[in-house]
Amino acid sequence: MTSAAGRCPGEILLDIVNRIVEWDSGIYKHVDTTWRPHFDAHRSRINALLACARVCKAWAPFAQLALYRDVHIVAFQEKDDDPYPAQWKAALALRRTLQTSPLLAGHVKALQISILWRDSLYGIEEPPLYGRDEPIANFVEMLALLPNLVQLDLTLDARGYSLHDIKGFEEGDIASISRSSGLRCLAVHSTEQEIPRHILYQLLRTFPAIKVLALNCEFLEDVEDAEEIHWTAGVLPNLQDLRCSGVTLRTAD
Repeated sequence: MTSAAGRCPGEILLDIVNRIVEWDSGIYKHVDTTWRPHFDAHRSRINALLACARVCKAWAPFAQLALYRDVHIVAFQEKDDDPYPAQWKAALALRRTLQTSPLLAGHVKALQISILWRDSLYGIEEPPLYGRDEPIANFVEMLALLPNLVQLDLTLDARGYSLHDIKGFEEGDIASISRSSGLRCLAVHSTEQEIPRHILYQLLRTFPAIKVLALNCEFLEDVEDAEEIHWTAGVLPNLQDLRCSGVTLRTAD
């Protein structure tokens, strides 16, 4: 079987693997880690790709490419557990892998990731990698590695963190993220903790090619910056589909 598979064009092998795991390039499927069936379905997909990689040596590299086409940095947690430690370590490991393998990084089309603001590293021994806001810096560096990213599912999580301490993206950050300006679908979620609204506006500025925008979040209005931050006409000239579910806006006290 190895010989026959070795004679098969790589494009066909990759298509076979993608069909096995039913990868859909048009619809981003959010993995809800608070609901076990969604998480189990994601894990089953990974197991299927691992099985493809074990078929023969010819299949292995294409199964790996399929694995990295749709990347989820998630950790299933019980209701009151904090996903921060597991997700922080997973994101760090993924970034190191992508830095050493531009081929894999260029193959990532969809990414599910979180920006988690925390007052401490919750027992993680490795020190912060940056002198400024670490969650933002980690996110910026990750996206800078993904020039062909099409779909981004982003969760903003600031549980237990002082909202007044949340800093936005620097102009250098926005320039770096804009490398993924081919993004077509952006979904933004938040936990029960509100997120300053200017974070969303900055994200919209960096992805001008968005066609689908899905919002499921709670935002806090930045009263002191009301004259400087707003969603102006023409920011998303290609927007075709706006989906809002449970979006609320509360004025800062």
